[in-house]
Amino acid sequence: MKRKSTFKKLFCVILAVAVFAVSIPFTAIAATTDDVNFIILSDLHYFAEDSQGPTEEDKAEFNEMMLMNNATSGYAPEILDAALANVTAMALQGKIDFLLVPGDLTKNAEKAAHKELVEKFKAFELATGIPVYVINGNHDINNNRAAIYDGENLLNVKKNPEMRSQLDTTPEEFEALYKDFGYSSEGGYYSRYKEIAGNSEGSLSYAIDLPNDYRLIAIDSQLYSADNTDSGLNEQETAGHMSDALLEWALDECEQAKKDGKTIIGFTHTNTVPHFDTEVDLFDNFVFRDWEKAADALADAGMHYTVSGHVHMQDVATYVSDNGEEITDITGASILSYPNLFRSVTMSTASNGDIDCTYETHDIDEYIPVIIDGVAQPKPFKYLTWGYNFGGSNIKTFVTNVLKYQLTYGFGKDVKDAGGLYYYLEQTIGIKELIGGLVDNETLGGILGGLGEAAIRALLFSLCNQVDKAYLQDPDKTIQTLDPMLDKLLAIEVSDYPSVVFKDTLGFYGTGEKGTLGELASSVLAYHYTNNEDPKNDKFLMSALDRFYNGENAEVIVDTLLDVVLNDLLQDTILKDIKIDPVSWGINSEMGDVVATLTGIIDGILGTNGFPEIGVSDIISILLLSGIVGGDKLSDIVYGLLDEYLTESQYDIIDGEFYRIMKDLTHDDNPGYMKDFDGTVSYNGKVAVPLSQDNLRLPSHIAVTFGEDAATSRNISYFTKYSLTDTDIQIVPYSENPDFSKGTTVKANIDTNCEIDADREYYAIDLGFIGIITHEMQVNRHTIEITGLSEGTKYCYRVGNAERGWWSDIGVIDTADNTNAFSFFHMTDPQSVTEKQYAENWAVALDTAFTNHSDSDFILNTGDLVDNGNDFVEWKRMFNTAADSLMDTVIMSASGNHEERGDNAQVNNFVYSNLPEQDTTTGVYYSFDYNTAHVAVLNTNDLNDENGLSDAQIQWLTEDMNASEKAWKFVALHKAPYSNGSHFDDEDVAAIRAQLATLMPELNIDVVFQGHDHVYMRTDVMNNNAIVETETQTLKYNGLEYVSKISPEGTIYSINGTAGSKHYEPKPAEETAETFPAGETVVSINVPSYSYIQIDGGNLYFDSYAVNGDGSEERVDSFAISKVVTLEDGTVIDGTNGNATDESNKNDNVIGDITDTFRQNPVFSYVAVAGVALVIIAGVVMATIIIKRRREEA
Repeated sequence: MKRKSTFKKLFCVILAVAVFAVSIPFTAIAATTDDVNFIILSDLHYFAEDSQGPTEEDKAEFNEMMLMNNATSGYAPEILDAALANVTAMALQGKIDFLLVPGDLTKNAEKAAHKELVEKFKAFELATGIPVYVINGNHDINNNRAAIYDGENLLNVKKNPEMRSQLDTTPEEFEALYKDFGYSSEGGYYSRYKEIAGNSEGSLSYAIDLPNDYRLIAIDSQLYSADNTDSGLNEQETAGHMSDALLEWALDECEQAKKDGKTIIGFTHTNTVPHFDTEVDLFDNFVFRDWEKAADALADAGMHYTVSGHVHMQDVATYVSDNGEEITDITGASILSYPNLFRSVTMSTASNGDIDCTYETHDIDEYIPVIIDGVAQPKPFKYLTWGYNFGGSNIKTFVTNVLKYQLTYGFGKDVKDAGGLYYYLEQTIGIKELIGGLVDNETLGGILGGLGEAAIRALLFSLCNQVDKAYLQDPDKTIQTLDPMLDKLLAIEVSDYPSVVFKDTLGFYGTGEKGTLGELASSVLAYHYTNNEDPKNDKFLMSALDRFYNGENAEVIVDTLLDVVLNDLLQDTILKDIKIDPVSWGINSEMGDVVATLTGIIDGILGTNGFPEIGVSDIISILLLSGIVGGDKLSDIVYGLLDEYLTESQYDIIDGEFYRIMKDLTHDDNPGYMKDFDGTVSYNGKVAVPLSQDNLRLPSHIAVTFGEDAATSRNISYFTKYSLTDTDIQIVPYSENPDFSKGTTVKANIDTNCEIDADREYYAIDLGFIGIITHEMQVNRHTIEITGLSEGTKYCYRVGNAERGWWSDIGVIDTADNTNAFSFFHMTDPQSVTEKQYAENWAVALDTAFTNHSDSDFILNTGDLVDNGNDFVEWKRMFNTAADSLMDTVIMSASGNHEERGDNAQVNNFVYSNLPEQDTTTGVYYSFDYNTAHVAVLNTNDLNDENGLSDAQIQWLTEDMNASEKAWKFVALHKAPYSNGSHFDDEDVAAIRAQLATLMPELNIDVVFQGHDHVYMRTDVMNNNAIVETETQTLKYNGLEYVSKISPEGTIYSINGTAGSKHYEPKPAEETAETFPAGETVVSINVPSYSYIQIDGGNLYFDSYAVNGDGSEERVDSFAISKVVTLEDGTVIDGTNGNATDESNKNDNVIGDITDTFRQNPVFSYVAVAGVALVIIAGVVMATIIIKRRREEA
């Protein structure tokens, strides 16, 4: 049956609409003659009728295939006809000046589709008089997925490159086809980027005048030419980018438009600003690369509104530039797929430059239904497409459709075309070379080499053939096999209430008392794409989010997932169907003897004649039953291997990432709550600039370290966004209410530097043990080196951008006083992932420590500040959640194994003075002095061939310690030589222990501070891996008692649990007994912990505390060291005489004395209390004023 021409068919439809439209009560567009009114019809993804097959039967088959892939491509002509008909109905009832189509006009750049679209647009223009303007999307040009259905196969360019000229569309062809829709001048202003740049990238950009003093600047931001694709090929890539030249052209056009008195409308396919927080993480190809640079520049140039598509959702988002200028991006949903919407927009510009933009949302069948095969479809059509695109009433339909399509037309067909799974693997990953590499591998070769390459290939060939026959060749059987497993996964309870919100619209709802994972998946999709609902009133969703936030769902999800994948799918299904017959593999003679022996054993046990065909799952069952591995399921093996790491904190990470992503996809308050469908966004000039550490306008990651001299210098490092290149600091004398109005008012030497566009990375989804989707970003790294400060002096400071007045909170610098008394904290492994974990553990531990011991001078951290040293976001969370504490102190940190995951992680986040010459890739080793102590910080990632500390590091340590005349000497390192944690017998730990066991006492090291194992253990005095008997005495200091070790002839080692969220169980003493003596103190701690070390002359006082969630703390360990010390000036202090002094804590002693006096003289206490009460009453007003002012300034 021959179809009517596209032009005639649509023209007839539109004429019919003209008659129908007269009766429509229409109020969608009410505008004055000075307004501009337009329609946004986005992401058509049109697939031509003539490409769907030669016959109507072929078209039906094509449509069935598309629906199996959850796509409505087969209905593209009917859907577009309905959308244009409804726009026509609106046009005949109100004023519409033009129609914008912001990209993805076609499914995959099919030339036939472009040609049909041109005919449809011509018919629309002829019938309505409304001009159409288009811009290309990522699907529209140089696309090797361009395809045609021939009645049997979907033929595409990728597999049939000889068909490219027939199927695909070049940028030149696109321009020629759409010459009447933006690519030719009809009088008035017209500009083309192509004429200026002469390049292919961005060549389809143009600027053209619109009615009523508006100008359209269309930006071709797509990647399809060799001069801007990552591959360097003329092949489409899904991303949006504005090159420097293209951005410069757009800015010039903005400038010209302003000179001409025109209001600018930007027009592009890719979003100019993110429409949800995780768009730049999970869907970064939907927004411009370097979008902030482009958005800042365009907004400042006067482009305050842009129209885009790409995200398939109806959304509005506003961004404010550094200069307070707004740019609002208005997206159109895809008309082809759910939610099948388009927009009408009215813009009005006042004489003072203020602009109002009012927008309304319309169903594609708001007035006239979609007609398919002559039948009017139920309205709204989007309820049908929800079922087509997302499975309707059950998300399992969506999942099984995807699997079935892949097995039938996707992966399964590719395997079939290759001749089987083995040959497909050979074509795609080169299986022969892979096996050869495994055999040649030093470790695996000893295991696999005896089999020989031919035998391994024969084994793999046999396994692939069995999988092929059992599953790939019978998709229906595979789906049937997977069905109960999907049911088990989707039935996981995640909410205290069933889902009911979408029951009457989209058709899915819960039938049980509680809500399930399947309902949650459907709800997230519905909220995200519908994008104008009210999730706050959805008890199901809010309960699910609460449970994820509180860490209640991840464990059962992980348990069920492992059970389904390892036990149900692998052990009980796939591996049960796969048989092993080693006799047929062609094994070499050596392994042949082994097989012969095994055959004899099996024959004796089972009475078989030779080696039987045995299922892989049977072998696993034999291993499980034998007790070689624990349990009776594959999952038991995994739990046995991962038990120590599948902790509560790990589940919290998974819960936290679920919560973060789902909350973002279901809630939207930009530009306002429920303002994405219908509303008004106004531009009224500059607005206040949002300032935060998250947007990097305020200094983030502020890290303070000692400079060359702790008494006179400090180093500071921080990060900002790309545009803030000034590195400014203000330092003033310490005050509760510091005055920065005159800038820096103290004598100091300040050296600043800014590393512009420093490369950093982060993960879109960070699960701790694995990061998913790595993103690169450019930030400015600022460093400040301050010298010439006065010793024993406190200062207030702030860093930031002086020109803009964008300053950090106020921090405190307190220089060393060079006396013989001081104190510090030892903390280790705050290593977390989520912001919540850092805030509830690390930040609370620091706040508690400084609240209770405010005299502490610095923090000594022994590694693993973050879970991944390469993750910029983890560093941000670590620094920023605890900024109130960290900006008032110094942190000197060792390099942990988790920092080693990122190259140069330590020097990329801290500034260290006097670093020895070394390779900093894995970390750093260094030393520093503070008052009477010398501290060496080692790098346990810097190892020699025997897995011990590198020879250069050991030599440096020896020379460094021998050169120091400080009274107290400490070593800090990450991997703990003496620990009852899981790493105590690791090869590197054992090698380091062997190196340091005698070296530490030889170098007169008093205490070694350790990390890594997340357990608490402190040794007795140790030398040569043995306890050294040491005389003790009891001391009292600041009201606490200590058992002090007198002049120990060895070293004490302490590992201080963790200051973060990951807590591991200590190993029993009998397990470590053969390796080293049991610790003097072993405590099981499941909360953050820290140690507080006080030095007073010849005495060291050590206290460890466990910090509870409410900020209270419990003292869990203590000891002291008393010795005779000789200061650098020759002064000798004898700390062994048993008379502890409190010189460093005079206030505490005064309080103690007063307390004793009160107890002994009750009458005096009454008088004193009355006097104190009067003082308190008199001072409360002043205190309130001071606190209020400080808070306002902070």
